[in-house]
Amino acid sequence: MSTAKVVAKNAGFLIVGDLIHKVASILFSAIVARQVGAESFGAFSIALVLAGFAAVIVDPGVSQILYRDIAEAKESAAALVGAGIILVIFLLPLSILFLIGLSTLLGYPLLVFRVIVIVGLGSLILQIRLIYISAFKASSRSELVAISMILQSILLFVGAAIAIKMHLELIQLAWMYMTICLLSVACVALVYHVSAGMHYKMPSLAYIFIVFKRGLPLGLQAIMILVYLYVDSVMLSVMFRSDVIGYYRAAYALVTSLNIIGLALTTSVFPFLVRLQINNKDKLDEAYYRTTKYLVVMGCGIATGTTILAARIIQLFYGSGFSASTPLLQILIWSELLIFLSFATSSVLLALDLRWALVAQATLAAVLNVVLNLFVIRTYGAVGAAGVTVATEVFALSFLSWQAHRSGIRLSQRWLPDFSRVVLACVVMGIVLWLGGGIPFFPLVILGSVTFGGVLIFLGFFDEIDIRLAKQALVLFRYRLKRVTY
Repeated sequence: MSTAKVVAKNAGFLIVGDLIHKVASILFSAIVARQVGAESFGAFSIALVLAGFAAVIVDPGVSQILYRDIAEAKESAAALVGAGIILVIFLLPLSILFLIGLSTLLGYPLLVFRVIVIVGLGSLILQIRLIYISAFKASSRSELVAISMILQSILLFVGAAIAIKMHLELIQLAWMYMTICLLSVACVALVYHVSAGMHYKMPSLAYIFIVFKRGLPLGLQAIMILVYLYVDSVMLSVMFRSDVIGYYRAAYALVTSLNIIGLALTTSVFPFLVRLQINNKDKLDEAYYRTTKYLVVMGCGIATGTTILAARIIQLFYGSGFSASTPLLQILIWSELLIFLSFATSSVLLALDLRWALVAQATLAAVLNVVLNLFVIRTYGAVGAAGVTVATEVFALSFLSWQAHRSGIRLSQRWLPDFSRVVLACVVMGIVLWLGGGIPFFPLVILGSVTFGGVLIFLGFFDEIDIRLAKQALVLFRYRLKRVTY
């Protein structure tokens, strides 16, 4: 199978699996929000945020380095997976103690503290599944990723149905979430166990230490990323009422759910980037350009449409009680465009094994974010925090692009006219969406999408290579559909 077809296959499976999972996650969050209200939803959200900080202890870059190293040498997968699982299990108690200590230090009320411990424990145990997912992705077994995501989505759908049926309160929802996390780990482990070619190998202590040491720079990067992604939420939870963090995290959840798009594409391309930097560096620039080109299209289109339709989106997911989330969504959505592009650039740097450049970027971005939030949040609250998030992502992308340029990676000169065409298509689509305010939501989204794509085609945005890749993806999709049907 050609590289293009493999990329298309992997991207297709990842998008389908992640799309189902994101829909289930958003549905679960929306039901929790509607069920318990903005204040209690804020408590549930801060539990997930603090668990994110503790997750770096249980997985200090291990899943990421496994992803890179398995992509480079698939024959080492069994030993790497074994080392990763052992490390995560060994570090799990330390992460739980950190979560409890951090929650106590921040002085949350007893109910919030209990929710943090229960939800946090489930989230930390869930980190085990990242080891398996990294192995699936690096081995180009994206169908296994999709299966794992779908199984977890089923659990979330069932949890959402139970929450509605039984009118669960906050603490009951926390226990249900932990149960879902435990079952999700069991499901992905089962998928790995029954999959052809996937094995375990008990590594030596020295080998485990090598994996830990190689992953540590990426773990440090993850800590810094968490700081600049979540410190605003922690500050808001301490300085303001719980409903403020509820409104903020509601908008944030919608935005981060879109990470599926950038991650699906870059994850599918990444194993080939690793091999290109070893075997054919001349093609690395072209792969970087193509990835960036597609991410710009998707990021700009989504950001423009969401900005105009934000009020209707918030109403659809959370109801009128969360109308305060509308301006936050309109600001935060633009950070997602920048994150898309950062995904592509980070993948290239990681393929070149420039781990410390990623650590430097994350550290500087974290410092910038903390400093800006200290000055902004107290005065401007959640709106200020959203603005700082966008500013931080601007810096992060700029730094990553500079590092890529220093390493010899160049974006094609075609990128600037491509971007100009995308901007014009966004303007036309924005006008259509603005004038079509009386049209029902979903037909309006379809109309806007068709307008956006039509303008890009009219302007000649897609070249022969894009068309060939699209045809290959379509042929592969039809082939897979026939196999499923028959």
